Amino acid sequence: MKKLGLIALVLIILGGAAAFLVYKYVYNKPHPDYVEKKADLSIAAKRLWTDYSMNKDIADPKYTGKVIEIKGSIMRVETVEDMVIVVFAYRRGDFGDEGIRVTMLPEYHQAAKGINPFKDVKIKGLCTGYNDQDVIMENGSIVGNQ
Repeated sequence: MKKLGLIALVLIILGGAAAFLVYKYVYNKPHPDYVEKKADLSIAAKRLWTDYSMNKDIADPKYTGKVIEIKGSIMRVETVEDMVIVVFAYRRGDFGDEGIRVTMLPEYHQAAKGINPFKDVKIKGLCTGYNDQDVIMENGSIVGNQ
């Protein structure tokens, strides 16, 4: 009976230690600073969209999950609830313009609204993939206007 109690106590201690480690290193992990993070690669916006639209299976491993700096001229800036989305449009599809949509970080909302359409701009963000119409990027920041 003492052995069973000792085994239960050891299991409780190990379980508590495991729960603490998961909390400390997984749940409580700091968020990356996308503004300060160096871009994994820099590419023309149209090239990024073309790569995805031509072959998603080849483009996904190259771009998805990476911080990418894109350069190109935007079509417009959309405001949806509390989000600001910069739109690079390259083709008219069944459901509207197709291209790249970059959801901007809150501290770049005003600057994004002031971007002059049809002028080149550099934007950096996390590429999260392609939805068969648009390349989706999040945590966008403006790197520079031309």
